[in-house]
Amino acid sequence: MQHDFPEYKAHKEEHSYVTQEAYDLYMKYKKGDESTSFMVASLIKDWLFNHVCYEDKKYGKNLNSKRVT
Repeated sequence: MQHDFPEYKAHKEEHSYVTQEAYDLYMKYKKGDESTSFMVASLIKDWLFNHVCYEDKKYGKNLNSKRVT
């Protein structure tokens, strides 16, 4: 928001979504759901490959264009 990232709202929503997903999986695990290990691995894989490798790069390009270090 501080650097006028045009996709800020969508980017923030993605972070909120993955945070909620991680919390939900944690709660399932605490209740004894043993199937969560696969779901956690899938969530992390998707987050790393889709969000970090693509979405965060857009954010980085935006910051670089404004010479933010």
